[in-house]
Amino acid sequence: MRFDPKIDAVLNLAPRQLLFAEVWFNQVHEFSLDAFRVRAMNPVNSVRELLRSLESGSPVNDSDRRRIWGELLSVLEAAPLLQNDIFQPAGNELCLLVKDFIGKDKKDSAASSFPLIEAFGRELEVALSKHFVPVCIAWLTRTLMEVGPAGATDPDLATIAAITGQLLSCLVDEGWSLESLFTLYRSTFASDIVHTTTGQPYSFARAADWMFTRLQRAPKPYTVTFVINQVTDVGAFPAQVGDIGFSTAPPEITPNSSKLVNRMATPSGSRVFATMTVQARDGRIAGMRAAQHIEQVLDVVRYDFERNNFTLSEKFIVKKADGHKVLDVARMVPNQTREISQSALHQFMRRLGDLVSSGTLQDDSKDRIYSAFRLYRMGAEAGNLENKLVNWWTALEFLVKAGGGGGIGDAVENALYPTVTLAYLSKHLEAIRAALHALRVPLVRPDTGAQLDTAAISLHELYALCLDGVFQTRILAAVVGHPYAVLQMNKFFLKIATPRDLAETLKHHERSVRWQIQRIYRARCDVVHSAGRVAQATLLCANLESYLKILLDSFLQSLHRHSTLRTPKEFFDRQRHTFDRVSRQLAGNDSGLLIDLLSRDVVG
Repeated sequence: MRFDPKIDAVLNLAPRQLLFAEVWFNQVHEFSLDAFRVRAMNPVNSVRELLRSLESGSPVNDSDRRRIWGELLSVLEAAPLLQNDIFQPAGNELCLLVKDFIGKDKKDSAASSFPLIEAFGRELEVALSKHFVPVCIAWLTRTLMEVGPAGATDPDLATIAAITGQLLSCLVDEGWSLESLFTLYRSTFASDIVHTTTGQPYSFARAADWMFTRLQRAPKPYTVTFVINQVTDVGAFPAQVGDIGFSTAPPEITPNSSKLVNRMATPSGSRVFATMTVQARDGRIAGMRAAQHIEQVLDVVRYDFERNNFTLSEKFIVKKADGHKVLDVARMVPNQTREISQSALHQFMRRLGDLVSSGTLQDDSKDRIYSAFRLYRMGAEAGNLENKLVNWWTALEFLVKAGGGGGIGDAVENALYPTVTLAYLSKHLEAIRAALHALRVPLVRPDTGAQLDTAAISLHELYALCLDGVFQTRILAAVVGHPYAVLQMNKFFLKIATPRDLAETLKHHERSVRWQIQRIYRARCDVVHSAGRVAQATLLCANLESYLKILLDSFLQSLHRHSTLRTPKEFFDRQRHTFDRVSRQLAGNDSGLLIDLLSRDVVG
């Protein structure tokens, strides 16, 4: 959880309004992926995915449909606004038909219901595509201006957080970049200079209207220009390729443009300017779409015409009403950057030494592990999100296929979910520890009152404290000024209240991880087999990178503890065995093994 200090310093927001701001900030800026994140799936793209699974010639079988449609149900049932008359009765009818299909024995053929599922799915998809974002905005506009009960007793806080998250997911799915959404946040919650020219005091109602108007405005034409550097023969480029104009002359820049704009618009002997006009709601979205299209053309140019490794600029010039501006192409994978201390670096290097000097790891296994790290690096360095996804997925394949078998999608899922699910508790505890440290919340032992170091407290100590009612009350009182923290911590305390509650939480998380792995695999297949563009590529890459790093970290830790480890398959078997033992113990109301794992500050 992250909190923007500028909010408290400048604005006087009501609790509902502050929660909305904090949810937006956390989900578009350095959000902690495994704890609280923008969801890849929302009602709109979930129904779209259902329809895609019914297309003629689709490789999806009934087993895949049960997975995809099971997640559809969970998404639709968690959407408070789906009961709006605009989406009914199609929404309820679709849910009933899908539940009936999922509930039937796998041996039974349910294909007879597919035409009706497809019919209601199409009806709901059209309604959601047209109206879901406006309905979310209308509900938020009304609810955020109402005064609710004080503090955590406000029943609408959880709904505000859920609808804000669904809105953001839909906006990302429509093409909004996280950078654009964060810039919009900054402009909305900074001051009223942006929203009015009369110098009035800040008004949340006016600022929210300004934000929501921009989110819903119709696309307009943006003229964007990229720079292609290190071209051998600039004169050989044609003046026009489709809707892209190529020229050695820069675009005509307005006199009041910045030094950066003028520097980018400076011609040189190896520089070509590529310009096109794109219909979009936002300049960054226009730049991202233009970059994808221009790169497709340049891939063909690289095929035989140009052997030099020319590059498309990471920045672009966009023409706006008030002049030209330089913006970055939205290509970041929104995972929080790990802060590595000197001791943590030394520990990692020691574990790397274990890998290099291991005499028990089989040569093929060691080569595959090195290849996984190499493919991770290649993905991290790739500018294209589809290339990141393919490289990182291939890294997983290299590890899983080292002694494994079966279909690759299922093989990766079955190998990966135990390690990622075991990381759930530690990731949440780390997020809470970081939030308490950032908010300077003093930690004391409930029994003795002794002061604790927030930054240094171990995860198993923090877990024990989080089970104590007195500690919970003190912490919630200390963060009462941040309704997002109150909401998330209350939710977390309920999920871990008893070992059986935690067992149920891990069960749900395992299901989500399995769903997401299969979705990433389908996206990988779209890229590799269909040369397709991937919807929600940013968020899928974020999940995939997180899963891969958890896996590689856990493998190095396991190799350090078990010097006789021979293959990745043995590691996966150990992880599954540990996960099964933890699950059985928690179901029996015993958290002993899990606490033992936390005491090592490891994930398995």
